Amino acid sequence: MSKVLGYIVGGLFVLGFLAPIPIAGWLVYDRVSVYRDAVLVPAVIEECRSVRVRGNTRASFVAVARTNAGDVVQGEFGWSKRRYCESDIGDQIHVLMNQKESGDSRLFTFWEFWFIPLALCTVVCVLYPMGIRAKRRKDELAD
Repeated sequence: MSKVLGYIVGGLFVLGFLAPIPIAGWLVYDRVSVYRDAVLVPAVIEECRSVRVRGNTRASFVAVARTNAGDVVQGEFGWSKRRYCESDIGDQIHVLMNQKESGDSRLFTFWEFWFIPLALCTVVCVLYPMGIRAKRRKDELAD
């Protein structure tokens, strides 16, 4: 029984370790497809909304921007504290307005659009190879 439990724990560890690879790939694909199909439109951040994810008791705060045409776009990146989000109110930004699907419009700021894909790609493309190289060196020294 303990052997089976060990295999399950080991499998979950490997799965958790490798999970950023497909997630990073999907995020890059998503960003490229949104950028390809959308038009940059100037907008102003007007407010911060409190958003709760199902099953999470903590609220996060997302920016909401309004374009000159009156379209409202809500951000996806949630700040943990309201004051971080409120510091952006009044900022002039750009919004990627999807002409085909209006619900697929995004705020075009570093935190909203690029931060998470860049962080995961850094893990996948830099830290994973460094970890593999360090493991190989350690194994060579052990032999």
